Parts: sequence; C-alpha cells; structure tokens
Amino acid sequence: MKLYAFRRGAALLLLAAAFTAFTGCANSSSQGTRSTDGSSYENQVYSPKIPENKVDENLPGEEQNTDVGQTLQYQDKVSATLNKVIEFDKCAEQDMRFFVAEFSITNQSSEPLDCSSLTHFSLKRDGEKAEDDLNNVSALVFSRKYYTKIKSDMKILNQAIEPGQTLTGYIYMMTPKKWDSLQIIYTPYKYYNTDKLIFDVSEASLTHYAEEIS
Repeated sequence: MKLYAFRRGAALLLLAAAFTAFTGCANSSSQGTRSTDGSSYENQVYSPKIPENKVDENLPGEEQNTDVGQTLQYQDKVSATLNKVIEFDKCAEQDMRFFVAEFSITNQSSEPLDCSSLTHFSLKRDGEKAEDDLNNVSALVFSRKYYTKIKSDMKILNQAIEPGQTLTGYIYMMTPKKWDSLQIIYTPYKYYNTDKLIFDVSEASLTHYAEEIS
C-alpha cells in the first residue's frame, strides 16, 4: 500500500508539474492554460477516493470490447464512448508518436463516479501492458497546445462525474513508431471491481492532425 501510494502521489505531482511547465512555455494570453472558471489547471489536480479495502487488481473481471467511435454500456451505471483518437502528425519525436483519445462518459447511477486519466485508464500495445505510454509529459504539452490552437475548451478526464452527467474529455499518450494494435482500457469502478471496457484502436481508425502545433 505504501509503494502504491507513493507512485500515485508521484503521478499527481508529475501532472501538476507538467501543467506548470506548459503554462510557462505557452503564450500568457492563451485561454488553454486555464479552466472555464478562470482558475489554473495546476490547482485542479483531482484525486479519486481510494477505499481501505480496495479490490485486488489481479482478480478477473467482466470485459467488453468495441472499436473507436462505438459505445459500451456497463450494467445500468455507465455509458462510455471513444469518440476518436487523434494523432499529431507533426509532433513526431525520433521514434515516438503522440495522441489524444477523446471520450464521452455518462454516469447513469445515483452516486458520483470517479474518473481520472491517471487511475481509471490503462493501455495495451500489441497485447502487452504499456503503462509508460499513458500520461507522458510531452504528450500532455502537445495536447494542450493542440486544444488551444483549435480554440477548444476540451479538458483531461480528471474529475468526478455527477449522477446524470455526461463528461467529454481526453486522455493523452505517446507510443513507439511501430505497433499493430492498441487497446485503451477504461475501468469505471477502479478499486471496487476489475470490470473493464476495452476500446480497440487500429491505424485505420486514427484521425490525423497534420498542422504544426509546437
């Protein structure tokens, strides 16, 4: 538990530091570094609640699969759609590629639903866990510059979703140049069960953004 808490705390600090770094390198008049209520992102790092008796993550759970652009329904509690996965074609860095994946998630339950890009999402690349591909700092910076350039207020999935609310936001990732398949895995009730909603990403399903953003 202590090791897990350390890793989670380090991830939150990394996210906050990355937001600060972006704020420093972006144009000071850019609205992309601030939320709609005017407060800075670095002050809004969200931390989901972790129960004392959290579930063993190695236990098998129910799994559902679909593709980009499709919706998965989890019981009568959560609906999740992977709207699109966007690759930044002009942000290639040596042998790496950068992406954002935009989701719409609806909380159909009667209780708030935790949702954090740091904890509720994972990635498999060519069938293997690829933990280092998610929440990459360079991908974060590129994503904020992209949404600022297209004048979008899209935010990272990083807040509680209230009952009846639909939240649209994104996660960000970096991968090696070559891969055959990606799976973005969303675990709606992380810490409580290991049921997963899995979205299969292929090269053909990508949306490409070809303009410069750096």
